[in-house]
Amino acid sequence: MSIIIKYFQPSWFQIKNSDIIIYIDPAYLKKYYTNYPQKIEFSTWPDPIDGLPEKDLEKVDVILITHHHKDHCKTVTVNRLRHTDTLVIAPKRCIKELGTDIEVIKPGEEITSGAVKIKAVEA
Repeated sequence: MSIIIKYFQPSWFQIKNSDIIIYIDPAYLKKYYTNYPQKIEFSTWPDPIDGLPEKDLEKVDVILITHHHKDHCKTVTVNRLRHTDTLVIAPKRCIKELGTDIEVIKPGEEITSGAVKIKAVEA
């Protein structure tokens, strides 16, 4: 079985095989460093993501958010990538933005979804 790992600017990944698609830390930035460090502009629906057309974004099985920064814990981002059965895994601090429709994980815990097991570790 082959696995495809795709990097998206500025800081997220897609892991994909024939059975499952996972996004890790998806982040949509209109221009990822506009007048950095004074200002970072976050995109809003339906802006394209750094030139990536909306039709090219695959809906996924798992969205894994590793930390609470607002470029990742953003409802508009998660909603663009999920479908009704998508498992969203995130730290507790993301509940304020994403709501309670997520699986909260903390270091040392594991969550299994089908053939995928995710274990959180302290970074």
